[in-house]
Amino acid sequence: MRTGDPANAIYGTILVAAVVAAEDPEHTESFEIALTVAVTVMVFWLAHGYSRVVSDRLSTGTKPSLGEVRAALAEHWPIVQAAVPPMVALGIAVAAGASVVGAQQAALGTSVVLLAIWGTVAGRACQLTGWRLV
Repeated sequence: MRTGDPANAIYGTILVAAVVAAEDPEHTESFEIALTVAVTVMVFWLAHGYSRVVSDRLSTGTKPSLGEVRAALAEHWPIVQAAVPPMVALGIAVAAGASVVGAQQAALGTSVVLLAIWGTVAGRACQLTGWRLV
């Protein structure tokens, strides 16, 4: 199992941003956006776990153990975790009386900020500065 690899969290953040951005606030309520995000990230999490297990079977030709299935799902759990900050932002916006558009923008903005943070951390790890970091 790959540990400490942020790829799944980054992927999850992109997935959440795409789902939130695709929703039409004129025909969707905030809770429907949250539900769509939750279902989507769960499906993608299971799909990624499944693909890991099947891929490993193709490589090894052996039957997977329960531990291997759990490890595959655990490896991809950050896809689901990545939905939490944008959905918290959506919930806070709704609780503060924001419109669906406002709540959607809060969730999308949170996703963009998280992606910018990931990019900045990666750039710093490469010792980029100034415009190259931007």
